[in-house]
Amino acid sequence: MTDPEILFGDRSKIDIQDNGRIKYWAKVEELGNRFLRVITLDDCLTIHNAFLDRRFKEEDCNNENEIL
Repeated sequence: MTDPEILFGDRSKIDIQDNGRIKYWAKVEELGNRFLRVITLDDCLTIHNAFLDRRFKEEDCNNENEIL
């Protein structure tokens, strides 16, 4: 999983925190269709944290806060 397009090209949900950090979730086939959560700083590029989110489910997906 070295391709950043896995996350930034196919986001399942985006959420902006009060502190300006942005949470992205993406389903990753190579990881058994589990969801990867990546938190970036407000520049949308600098990764603060990344991990498999065991609590995130398919029904949590939406793109209301999508940033383009």
